[in-house]
Amino acid sequence: MAAKVFFAPLPDKAPADKIERKLKDLLNASEFEKQLPDRDFVAVKTHFGEGDSVTHVPPRFFKPLAARIKQAGAIPFFTETSTLYKGRRADAVAHLILAQEHGYTIEETGMPVIMADGLKGDYEYEVEIAPGLKVAIAGMLRRINALVCVSHPTGHVALGFGGTLKNLGMGLSSRKGKRVQHSSVKPQVKTDKCTGCGRCVKWCPENCIILTDKKAHINENTCIGCGECLVECRFDAILYNWEMDKTRIQMLTAEHAFGVVKGRQCFYINYGLNFTKDCDCFGTVKTPVCPDLGLFASTDPVAVDEACITLLEQHSGKPLSELAYPGLDPRIQTRHGESIGMGSRKYELIEC
Repeated sequence: MAAKVFFAPLPDKAPADKIERKLKDLLNASEFEKQLPDRDFVAVKTHFGEGDSVTHVPPRFFKPLAARIKQAGAIPFFTETSTLYKGRRADAVAHLILAQEHGYTIEETGMPVIMADGLKGDYEYEVEIAPGLKVAIAGMLRRINALVCVSHPTGHVALGFGGTLKNLGMGLSSRKGKRVQHSSVKPQVKTDKCTGCGRCVKWCPENCIILTDKKAHINENTCIGCGECLVECRFDAILYNWEMDKTRIQMLTAEHAFGVVKGRQCFYINYGLNFTKDCDCFGTVKTPVCPDLGLFASTDPVAVDEACITLLEQHSGKPLSELAYPGLDPRIQTRHGESIGMGSRKYELIEC
């Protein structure tokens, strides 16, 4: 059976007030309030951006969303988890300060921020998604029955596409869950291009990179595959074997996403504007690589990502791999999500 995906199209670079009107249309068409529990907490998952990023979902987008949740008799709050790498979101305190700096305040959004994985990302519990298969997710979710996931779709250096499944799977897993997802990535140093600058050494969360004879060397036995060295290197000196990794990491991400949503009342919004090659974890100002699409919403996480990928490709006239990372098939995650029973790739697009 096809899942319903609601789509509110927007012109490129639409003003904020028009985006908010389209959000209202989207929530009305999807009967948003019917997806919410009465007199219960609703966790709102999004990405607050890293460093100087400016293309993440803006704070003002959430105030009308919070108001609708409150009108339905529920209690909304933002939630997030710490990152593996050593950026501005590596622990709860630093993450909350960054969220505040980027404008995600109670005054601007109508919601407080409560971290789901504790102070340093190790507050967790395991969810069985299939017989004998468990995933580790953020511990606070054990007490949460409802979730609204607001994602900013982008390209992604490991997944090809980062939308709802990535926001759930990587974004709400515990530190252990994140390690598992990245475990199949093993970077190497291209010594002919390495300048010995030491940036990768400084930012490696596991201290598994050392400088020898002014060249970086990675200890594969302790490397967790987080990708921080790839992000920080300015000289194209880090090599990843994407051919080995592209299938496994996407499957693991989908499995952790399933662990997050299983048994929980959920609603998903994809903010299909400002599509960039790299995700909002890159703390730089990024330039969109195609015109804006609009807003997507569904109660099916697989369908909302599948619809977003399809319309991005139709809208740009290019495969997503040409817009982001060649050789990465972004639909591995949606196909696997469907195969494990998380949702359906078949969808009915309802324009509003």
